[in-house]
Amino acid sequence: MCEVMVLGVLGRIEGYEQVTFRVNGHECKTRFATEALRRFYESNNRRVKVLLFVPRSLLEDCGVDCLRSKVEKGGHGGFEIVEVPGVGGWTRINEVSAFMLLTMLEKERPSCVVVNISTGQNVYVIALLDAVRRYATFRQLEEILQKPKLEVKVASHQPITKEVKEANIELYPLQVRAFFSLPEPDIDKLYELDKNDEEDKKKRIGEIGKKYKEKKERFRKIKEKLKIAFNAIRYNIPLAFYEDELLKVIEEKEVDCLAEKLVKYGMELLSEEIKVNLVNLSNVFFALAMFKSFNKFRNTLSEPSIDEIQLKFPEVYESLGIGVNSYFLHNDLEIIKKAVEEKKKPGKVALSDLLGRGTSSDLKRNFFAHSGFLKEYTEVEVKDGKVILSWNKEHLEEIKKWLREPEYKR
Repeated sequence: MCEVMVLGVLGRIEGYEQVTFRVNGHECKTRFATEALRRFYESNNRRVKVLLFVPRSLLEDCGVDCLRSKVEKGGHGGFEIVEVPGVGGWTRINEVSAFMLLTMLEKERPSCVVVNISTGQNVYVIALLDAVRRYATFRQLEEILQKPKLEVKVASHQPITKEVKEANIELYPLQVRAFFSLPEPDIDKLYELDKNDEEDKKKRIGEIGKKYKEKKERFRKIKEKLKIAFNAIRYNIPLAFYEDELLKVIEEKEVDCLAEKLVKYGMELLSEEIKVNLVNLSNVFFALAMFKSFNKFRNTLSEPSIDEIQLKFPEVYESLGIGVNSYFLHNDLEIIKKAVEEKKKPGKVALSDLLGRGTSSDLKRNFFAHSGFLKEYTEVEVKDGKVILSWNKEHLEEIKKWLREPEYKR
């Protein structure tokens, strides 16, 4: 497993000059900045993988094997060459960036990504930076309820001319922050069609889509669960995470397998020279990543006791910048605890029996106003000294509908 993934774009390597590169004091005489970076990280006992993206137009006279041989003879080691579509014709920068993103998603998960921006034609470097930002967002969303660990750095150096014999490679962090917002992808619109596109292209799109019909349906189900989980966190409804009917834990490898299949779907569209909707494509993987984090959090929960809810959920709220939820959650739980201590009723009882106070005039409003502990739908039981909360099963479908559509409708 690689710890560091070094990314770069190759240009016409015949013009590359051999210079002494310095990376944080480490010297390396080579024609390739990515090789200097590889040796620097390996000198720090880190396992490194180098991906060199090459525009298809540069491979017309020399294929991938030929170019690989030239790069190796030039002194580069430990690299993989990845051919990318050349900008022009049917291909836009969107397609190049999409291809690079999908390529990174296919690879193992490094703890550090370093992107060299000083080599290669500008348009491909821009596409690579865009792809890296999207990839970093994906990785952050995978652990948005935990602590994201990915480190992303940009490497740059001065232009290398025949007069330059030494060059410093500067490393600085690429700031990417995944905000807590719900991705809204349309799995059926990963492609874009122009009004002049021929019927044959539309037919191919349909045929490819049919191959992934079952995977797209699986994605839709996960997307629905993601919306429920997202709204449960955003609107402070912790009990949702304890109900299998709402958010049953899914094996992590099942989510990873679906992501792998959807990467292949995107790659197949590109291989057929079909333009992609980069926003939709990115959001598909953002949604899977965020769901994976929610799923991981769900797996850490054991029982919906007041003690566990008070311990687990405020930490999540604070990490997401919605700490005000903790205030309302604490207040609602303290009211329930006090009522349990005062009434001391045995067995499972309705929360309304403990709190009294008539009936709710607006059930949905009170549900969201009281952390989901609507007294008409919530049940309380004391077991082994712990106060356990749950919802009456008869109302789960209604609760699911509220979590799907929390907004007020006139």
